Amino acid sequence: MNIEQAREVASKALQSLSDSLAQGESEALRNYLAAMGKFHRYSASNILLIMTKRPDATHVAGYQTWRKLHRQVTRGTKGIVIFAPLVCRSVDANECGIESERESLVGYRAAVVFDVADTEGDPRAHA
Repeated sequence: MNIEQAREVASKALQSLSDSLAQGESEALRNYLAAMGKFHRYSASNILLIMTKRPDATHVAGYQTWRKLHRQVTRGTKGIVIFAPLVCRSVDANECGIESERESLVGYRAAVVFDVADTEGDPRAHA
């Protein structure tokens, strides 16, 4: 899945949530708010992508992060595509020669994360 496909999935999920709310169905909102509580560091679009692909997800991370946590992603597991920010870092120097590092968002790329249920290894890694 590329970034355009991920955008389309996120857009459809947002529309589905909106339609459910318009029809007075609060279960969809409850599920979304529960996911926001679990994934508070993720954007609204990424939460919708996670919910769409893996409603029972509890803790997600990228492949290398799971490896650093001494866990291995189970072979054959399909990941969840989310939007990852592309950040440009630059060092600026003022007239006095003092340097400061600056970060700026330049776009997004598709990234794959996996739920802890799709990994094996150290059980303390996701606690």
